[in-house]
Amino acid sequence: MHQVSIDLLFKYCVPVWYRWGPEEISMAKCDHSLDRLAPPPDHLQQATQFLTKVLSPQSEIPDHPWVVFFKRRQKDLQALTRSETP
Repeated sequence: MHQVSIDLLFKYCVPVWYRWGPEEISMAKCDHSLDRLAPPPDHLQQATQFLTKVLSPQSEIPDHPWVVFFKRRQKDLQALTRSETP
């Protein structure tokens, strides 16, 4: 009631986030003026897909992952140090 309308935000290209769950879907079925607020179907599909990378076998995961992390950091630091100028 005390909020700026979504239409005003859309008009000025302000990004808007709002919940669109089962309750909002059922409200839109009863009040078709809310249909225009529904996320596009492709956005809903992307939001509900579970995307993963192919996991490596468990034996290849190091016992101490921080060692790998700090080795990478050391390489990055060396590269940055070489590229720095006074």
